[in-house]
Amino acid sequence: MSRKQAGPLGGRGKKASDALTSFPVRGTGRSYSLARLKRDQPDLAKRVMAGEMSTYAAAIEAGFRACLVRHPATVEGFLRAAKKHLRRVSAKI
Repeated sequence: MSRKQAGPLGGRGKKASDALTSFPVRGTGRSYSLARLKRDQPDLAKRVMAGEMSTYAAAIEAGFRACLVRHPATVEGFLRAAKKHLRRVSAKI
């Protein structure tokens, strides 16, 4: 097929009209996380709506968000953050 026969799309399949429309909607924002909680974990969504927990904490508990640990860029800062994180994790067990 020649370029002229292919037309304005070039003959290489369907082109997306907009770069934003060619990707599925995902995110890490509060509204997206709350919508996903309502869809996948309604019990956690109710707790968020009641103010019992944050959307971030509920997303971590649901398993679709990772728990991030921030610390100063020193060995001491890392050790302090690691101890705090491990205390929090062991309290849940």
